[in-house]
Amino acid sequence: MAQTVGKRGFSVLAYPSSDAASLVSLSLIFKYHEDRAQATLSLLHSSVFLQGFDDAQTFILQYDADDIIPGTIPLKPAAIALPQTRFAEIARSRSPQIRTLFLRLKSCCQIWYPFTGSIAPKPGFEAPFTQLANLAKATELCILFDYGWLRPESHSIFQRLVEHPEQLSGFPVDRYYKGRFRRGDASIFNLLEDVDAAVETAATTDDEEPPPYVEASSKRPRHGELLLETAFEQGLTRTIQFRPARRPHLQIESASFSLHTWSIYPPVQMRRTSQSHQAPSLHVPPPPSRRIFMKQCMMPYLNFCQAY
Repeated sequence: MAQTVGKRGFSVLAYPSSDAASLVSLSLIFKYHEDRAQATLSLLHSSVFLQGFDDAQTFILQYDADDIIPGTIPLKPAAIALPQTRFAEIARSRSPQIRTLFLRLKSCCQIWYPFTGSIAPKPGFEAPFTQLANLAKATELCILFDYGWLRPESHSIFQRLVEHPEQLSGFPVDRYYKGRFRRGDASIFNLLEDVDAAVETAATTDDEEPPPYVEASSKRPRHGELLLETAFEQGLTRTIQFRPARRPHLQIESASFSLHTWSIYPPVQMRRTSQSHQAPSLHVPPPPSRRIFMKQCMMPYLNFCQAY
């Protein structure tokens, strides 16, 4: 039958073995099934303030028995001196049995965290958030607790967890947390480190002197000449100048003719001279002689008089 020691958790203190000064206040839940040889320790942190949330959020660090390296779990009295306030925080009675549980893991623990797009602390709460992140990334950690919280019926399975974790497997805690939390690992805290690194890089870049300013020429190019300056290649500055090709244009040969001449003769036809680069021209027929001109002008009048 599945059993739980501390359904809501009992108070403990935890820290990475390499940093005893970073004590984190947590709640420990011990879930086990003795007949199936299953055991899991869960550390709850229910006072994490994140951006985008008004209330404190809960993170759960999951330590399964089969993730613990065998032969490295000594259970002994507290190895560090605790302030009176921290001591009273984890003590169950006036005569507490404070013990230190040392865990050495095969890999970082699994983490259950809130459904949120990003994991970032609310301004003013960066320090406790960083302590939690360091604890989640630790593969060697210590847990300080009062042994009096363990019920007598759980002592045997707890001793197996301490002495022979290879004989146990993890308890399936998914059914308790799935749906309310997302499951991940310590990499969920890497985003914050990337942001901090980007901020430091930006600050370093801001301190550097800007590149030298190259003053552009104020001379106006002539005849459509385009100037392309500052073409940097292999550390050299070059000035490229080119002149666009001339557009073809039309030329009309000069001719002296009157309005009557324009009305008599057909419209001017445009033709291109050759396939060379010479500009095309318009050719206008020469004006008629004065005699022909007068005859053509009087012809309608003479035809009218002959008709009558």
